[in-house]
Amino acid sequence: LDRVPSLLPSSLKAIVFGMLDSPLWIDLKGVKDGRRYAIQTQDAHALYNVSEAVLGQACINEHADAHWKCMFGQYRMPFVRTPHLLIASQFDSFQLSNIKWLPTSSEEKAYAQSFADTTLASLESLQSGESHSMIFSASCFHHAVSLSSSFISLTTNSNENVSMLQALEGGLRSIGALDGSEWCRGRCSLHRYSTEQRPVKFIKLEVEDVNGAEDGRMFLVDKCSGLACGRCGS
Repeated sequence: LDRVPSLLPSSLKAIVFGMLDSPLWIDLKGVKDGRRYAIQTQDAHALYNVSEAVLGQACINEHADAHWKCMFGQYRMPFVRTPHLLIASQFDSFQLSNIKWLPTSSEEKAYAQSFADTTLASLESLQSGESHSMIFSASCFHHAVSLSSSFISLTTNSNENVSMLQALEGGLRSIGALDGSEWCRGRCSLHRYSTEQRPVKFIKLEVEDVNGAEDGRMFLVDKCSGLACGRCGS
């Protein structure tokens, strides 16, 4: 994301803001298959001979003996400086696929909870660090749900009035990339997902109006007890 401005024509005066859905891979030993995603990333780094320009010099300096970490969300996100909205489900169903998404045994449930705790700790670290992250994290067995109606309807218990769409609106407005509060009307509705015509509620969201927003950054997360304890069916 930080390289995007350098890839654009110099004559184009673009404002770059990222929406990153589910990139926060967590380096946690699995129940059945060890550190599968960390190993996959190490293999990809060796296979594709990824350039230092892509990995980022600051990250390389931090992980001098393990450059592959600069391709791995948990280790790379702290170095992303371009403003963005980071969406990360605390029970990411893709990463938890090694326990078939829904845990049943006590061992699997403990692993899923450890995964969620590690995800939340990583997000809290991003919020308190130098990353320009605006964060939306539901306590749900979800992955990449911005491609579904959840983009419009899902909220967190830190602010039940702010969906992913509205968080994105607030982020874009915070960098001066969006004017008006109804930019998505007519294009963002729920009729694709339901035969019932349900209106979408739009609000003019400013970052400062969001509970938990500090230094112009949103931190919309579920903090609750139990597996997938968020508003997952909304």
